[in-house]
Amino acid sequence: MKKWKGIVGIVCAALLAGTSVIPCMAEETDAKEETPRMTGFIGCDGTVVSVENGRLTMNRRIGDHTDELIVNLSEDTKILDAVNGLPVPVENLGAGEAIRVYTAPFMTLSLPPITNGVLVLCDIPADAGFPMYAVVDTLTKKAGSDGEYVIGLEDGTAVTANASTNFLPYLTRNIVTAEDMIPGTPILIWTGYGDSAANKIVIFQRENFREDMEGEEPQTADGWREADGRRKNADEGGCVCSGCKRRTPPAVK
Repeated sequence: MKKWKGIVGIVCAALLAGTSVIPCMAEETDAKEETPRMTGFIGCDGTVVSVENGRLTMNRRIGDHTDELIVNLSEDTKILDAVNGLPVPVENLGAGEAIRVYTAPFMTLSLPPITNGVLVLCDIPADAGFPMYAVVDTLTKKAGSDGEYVIGLEDGTAVTANASTNFLPYLTRNIVTAEDMIPGTPILIWTGYGDSAANKIVIFQRENFREDMEGEEPQTADGWREADGRRKNADEGGCVCSGCKRRTPPAVK
């Protein structure tokens, strides 16, 4: 399976080649439901405009208005049902559907901007809220409790799990418990409104997670990048995002 390249290469590309890529910032949302900001990737809410050629075009909500965003979908991008956490075919994403998308923390300066998708949540009932995708930072069992844990997340927040929390594996028959949430493990968390206690947690496999969630520098639809005020092909030279290796044009003979 082809993995996306590390974010270090993106930084080098921006510094050495002057590519027009900027970091994403957490978006302002309605007070009723806060879109989470994650370490290493961010989340935004919105609706589907279209899906074609491996790209999701969405209207992302920013405060009281929306902006169009293009999200690259790769074989590593998870598209999940927001109720049960099971995979959903990309063909099921219909125009106007409410979604929550987690993306790499950078986007192009093009209009609309382009970024790489990590996870898409869909099929949310009208009266329900989206679960939160997060990465475990710490796991602490409360002293004297009967199976109650505090789960510290990489964004600095925390949720609790107890004997009533339903722990589920992702696409395996393995039995999982709170003890499987070691630091660095990605999880999907359902809580009640205004409640920090988790009702249900899907525990993803940790192997190669960091490589999967970090994407290479987004490109325009025809494979070109913007650099130094002009369109530049990835093979044209300079530092491009390929494990931070530099490609240079062949020597003139």
